[in-house]
Amino acid sequence: MNKKTLPPPPDFDSPEEAKDIIHFLWNKLAELEDRLNQNSRNSSVPSSQQPLHNKAKNTSPNRKKSGKKQGAQPGHKGHRRLLHPIEESASVEQYLPNKICHCGGNYSPRSY
Repeated sequence: MNKKTLPPPPDFDSPEEAKDIIHFLWNKLAELEDRLNQNSRNSSVPSSQQPLHNKAKNTSPNRKKSGKKQGAQPGHKGHRRLLHPIEESASVEQYLPNKICHCGGNYSPRSY
C-alpha cells in the first residue's frame, strides 16, 4: 500500500490563523471518522458490498427465545397441493425401468 506524502505543515502568522486551521482539520477528522464507522445499517451501501471487518453485527442473539420448536406448530393448518384424483384421469400407465441399467448392472423392479 502506497502512502501519500503529506505537504509540510503550514506556518502560522497569528494565533487566529492557527485556530482556524485547527478547527478546519478537526471538522475534517470528524467527517472521516463518521465515514469510517458507517456500515450497511446506517448507510445506503448494501451489506454485500461491505468489507468483512466492517460488517454490521447480528442483533439476533439479543432476541428472547419463544420456546417453540422450529417448523410447523401443532394445531397449524397445513398448506399443500392436493393430488389429482385417479378417477378423473383418462388413463393410468405404469413405467418401469429396463432390466439392465445403462451401466451394465442388473435391475429388478419391486412390485408395489
